[in-house]
Amino acid sequence: MRLRSYGRTDVGVVRSNNEDAYGIFTLKDGGNLFVVADGLGGHLAGEVASSTAVERLKEYLERAPGELPQILKDIFQRLNREIYSLGQSNPSRRGMGTTLTALYIKDDNAYIAHVGDSRVYRIRKGAIELLTQDQSFVEKLVSDGLLSEEEAKRHPRKNVLLQMIGMKKEVEPQVIGPFKLQEGDLFFLCTDGLSNLVMDREILEVFSRLPLREAVDFLIDLAKKRGGPDNITAIGVGVGEERVGEGDKTPVESTPVEVEAGKFGKEGKFRRRRKIALLIALVLILLFVLGFGYYLFSLGKKEEQLEKLQKPQITVQEKGNDRKDNR
Repeated sequence: MRLRSYGRTDVGVVRSNNEDAYGIFTLKDGGNLFVVADGLGGHLAGEVASSTAVERLKEYLERAPGELPQILKDIFQRLNREIYSLGQSNPSRRGMGTTLTALYIKDDNAYIAHVGDSRVYRIRKGAIELLTQDQSFVEKLVSDGLLSEEEAKRHPRKNVLLQMIGMKKEVEPQVIGPFKLQEGDLFFLCTDGLSNLVMDREILEVFSRLPLREAVDFLIDLAKKRGGPDNITAIGVGVGEERVGEGDKTPVESTPVEVEAGKFGKEGKFRRRRKIALLIALVLILLFVLGFGYYLFSLGKKEEQLEKLQKPQITVQEKGNDRKDNR
């Protein structure tokens, strides 16, 4: 099947250097490799870890003997030992590591190998599915039934990873496959700089309306508009001919993506302030209406009292006049 792909990485809004890395490779065996990595560590160590993992994965996969998917598991474990040793041998890079998430496609079969909290989604027949599982502290609580998905999004330790390439001597990657490709399948790989700020259904909405390349760019830019506190990396992979919303050529600027995740970052702050300002304005209008109504009510009461006071005076005067006339 014909594959279409596009990838991009962005430093984001807050950070000064980019510790993410990605790769799109056609291997000597005819297979296609797509990989994203999110590095961690000071003094550019995270950048070294992520770029090393991406390049070595490609090299090892091209020449490693064995059968898939076992070969992917062996390569990930070998990469882990290599990057762990690299960090231990250099004090400035000690403790460095990286997430590593790969999609390997050969013929009509796909395989996924994964460590960390970068992600692979599959969009098929109008539905989106997360194929990887975040190897994080919070995700473990969710899988154990101790935390809900909604609570996990707000948990202060949601970025704490249980596994990372290079973090410990041993690692147990998640390996999936083989699974058959279908015409029209679309895969989306991304680091948490995007998945933390963009909802799954928003990813589905964007890819249903825009061509693959524009969709990837739009989602990265959307994460930046929502604050972009982390590096942002994404790859889109389409199977077969490009099909966008049955001919819908809606431009990027008017794509109606809901901004529920806008609670993150600068855009979220603006929205909260606007809501507060609107609420204050409504309260002030209500107070004005109530105050003006009370003023009119009080004015009416005063006029009524004046009329009551004036009527007895007129009556007495008339009676007095009657008396004068009788005399």
